Amino acid sequence: MNKKRKTIGIRLPNNPIARNLLAGIGEPLLSTSLILPGEDFAQSSADEIESLIGQQVDLIINARYLSEKPNHCS
Repeated sequence: MNKKRKTIGIRLPNNPIARNLLAGIGEPLLSTSLILPGEDFAQSSADEIESLIGQQVDLIINARYLSEKPNHCS
């Protein structure tokens, strides 16, 4: 949210897994990059995430490797 404009940015993913998940829950979804304490970069391997924090989360969706750059909707 921008204090000056009073607006909120919304991302509409062009990823079929994200779109199907959103359609299934029927509500907005908040997500973030996983940057663990002491790390400089976000985790990107579902297997690595599972080994590091799998016991602390309810669900990990392994979508295989996705580009670090977002795919913008047309």
